[in-house]
Amino acid sequence: MKKKNILMIGMPASGKSTIGVLLAKRLGYSFVDVDLVIQEKTGKLLKEIIAEEGDDGFLRVEEQANLELDVEKSVIAPGGSVIYEAKAMEHYKETATIVYLKLRYEDLESRLGNLVDRGVVLKDGMTLRDLYNERLPYYEKYADITLDETGKEFGELVDELREIKYPRRARERGTRRGTRARGQDWKDPGAGITKLSEIAYQISFPILFIYSLKSSPNFNFIHSRTSFTQRSSPSLALLKVRS
Repeated sequence: MKKKNILMIGMPASGKSTIGVLLAKRLGYSFVDVDLVIQEKTGKLLKEIIAEEGDDGFLRVEEQANLELDVEKSVIAPGGSVIYEAKAMEHYKETATIVYLKLRYEDLESRLGNLVDRGVVLKDGMTLRDLYNERLPYYEKYADITLDETGKEFGELVDELREIKYPRRARERGTRRGTRARGQDWKDPGAGITKLSEIAYQISFPILFIYSLKSSPNFNFIHSRTSFTQRSSPSLALLKVRS
């Protein structure tokens, strides 16, 4: 089965939604945020579901939402805990290229705000470092492509991913950019039309100009021999208007 979607996995605050939206725009794909799908289906915020259903209950709700997702040509950003849901990940393995956004713990700690508001599931006594160490092997296990975010902007990561997944498309895009910048490549429609227009104008203008003068009853047309011998091209002189 051809994988028609792209699934972004990684820790909370790794940029799954931000990078996913940018990538979707570049590829002409739809973007799906599974957290928003869950909130729309349940009519509740993620933290409210966790408070009412507990951690295990939330994971069941999340897994069901992922299993029911039926889309094509979409970039999907699920919750970070999707990797605990074996059935959901099997479903995505068949339908999507899975991209792991690898974030250093130090960067994660500086980015992350309120864990509860983000719907992050932490077991009793577990620290953020514990959660990070626990999830890392899962991300690495399921990833088809790993993007290391260290020292990179989101836009750079999107370009890097496109080059990995669609190398031919990325090369063609780069070639088109180069030819447009030069403005001299005949394969560039804009450049070709401009060049042809210039040539046609240079050829036709003197001919049409001379013809219009000769056919006009109000003008005499005289060729200046002096100018012709002194210059590389003939000089045309307009004389007085007939009275």
